[in-house]
Amino acid sequence: MLAVNDERIKQYHLNKILAARPTPKTFVRIPQEQIDEMFRHSFRSWIGTERHHVRIRLSPLWARRITPRQLMESQVITEHADGSVDFETTVNSLEEIAGWVVSRGEGVVVIEPSALREKVLALARGAITNYGELTE
Repeated sequence: MLAVNDERIKQYHLNKILAARPTPKTFVRIPQEQIDEMFRHSFRSWIGTERHHVRIRLSPLWARRITPRQLMESQVITEHADGSVDFETTVNSLEEIAGWVVSRGEGVVVIEPSALREKVLALARGAITNYGELTE
């Protein structure tokens, strides 16, 4: 659900709303064009108004899984001879796409921006610490 709070548009997940109360304020519908623009660069949900161009290399395995689907309106996919692809798009949250990259595991590598690479590394290191010292 989109709502205005403190003069800012915010997204609320309905299953997380614990209580609601009526208000005497009059609702003014957000124009559809404004909503479309807000979600244009949303990877999974609307996070904010940032804009980050990202480029991610997908291994041949991940390329076969991802390329049949359109994840983003602005995505560009560049195929390589080895079957891998570069996935490029603009997102509104590095945190959100960093979590997506880490959850894919091996075969999904951030090319740019460096800030996204750093976030992915921090998340991956954090996950590893859940298992203590890993030995082979």
